[in-house]
Amino acid sequence: MKSRSALRRKVLVGLLFLAVAGLFPVVVRAQPTLTVRVRCCLGQTIARALQQGDERKPLVVVVAGTCSENVVIDRADVTLIADPAGGMVNGPDPTADTIRVLADRVTIEGITVMGGRTGIAGAGAGGLIVRNCLVQQTGLTGIALIQGGSGTIDGCTVQDNPGVGVVIGAAAGTVINSLITQNGQSGIVVTDGGSGRIGLTALNALAGNTISNNGSNGVTLLLGSAAFLAGNTISGNGTNPALGRVGIGVFNATAHIIGGNSITGNAGHGIAGRSASLVVGDPIFGLPIPSRAAARLSSSPGMLSVGASGQSVRRAKRRSPSGFAR
Repeated sequence: MKSRSALRRKVLVGLLFLAVAGLFPVVVRAQPTLTVRVRCCLGQTIARALQQGDERKPLVVVVAGTCSENVVIDRADVTLIADPAGGMVNGPDPTADTIRVLADRVTIEGITVMGGRTGIAGAGAGGLIVRNCLVQQTGLTGIALIQGGSGTIDGCTVQDNPGVGVVIGAAAGTVINSLITQNGQSGIVVTDGGSGRIGLTALNALAGNTISNNGSNGVTLLLGSAAFLAGNTISGNGTNPALGRVGIGVFNATAHIIGGNSITGNAGHGIAGRSASLVVGDPIFGLPIPSRAAARLSSSPGMLSVGASGQSVRRAKRRSPSGFAR
């Protein structure tokens, strides 16, 4: 009898505990982020570091020195950051990307990236952030956002790559506060239905880029893509006579060239469009630039559009008597 009463009391206490627990939130302590330091000079590798810890939890990898490897990041919530003394990744395989990101919420910060095919490629990766990186002397492209991914390139220098500096292909990308220069083809290409914010943050604040001295167009929009451009300096592009030679080229695509752009000294037209929708100067954004033009043009002629489906020009200043060609 006593054992039956004791059992009944235990059951009642258990039920009371469950009832009380349901009334109050359960506090779950966040697990600390694991940080792994990679000393490249000792033969340590980023690939090995990416295997450490619980893949469900955030991981920070600090790169010290120069690592010679092609890296694939296929786990989410990874931060790859340079040591204060510097960190570099040089991809030895020219057929593979130096850093290829396949997972969401990855940040690459302060790293110098060289070699490989593409320096940094986000393939289907959501929320990729590339910040304060130097990407140069790759096998082809500097940085690519592709295959339905999304990302932000902020404060980077992308230079001396034989192909395009930055590609946004079938993806959504923001390029701000960056220098895109001396690449063999276009500085920035948005293509295959991709969408871009070039010089404009997600909060519609100006954060312009310098896009200069690239072999082809400064910015090229193609094949159903669309982009907003604001606050950029686009100059000296079209250094290779065999390639496109305009500041902004819009071909079967849509461009909103909003405000604060300086488009000068390019080998061809400042803005060229074919089968395109062009808006030059868009007051909807309400940017604080009442005394500045949406685009300042000093190429000759400033603007060329052929077979454009729509064209609107507002608050654009022209520095040459030849005017706009159409």
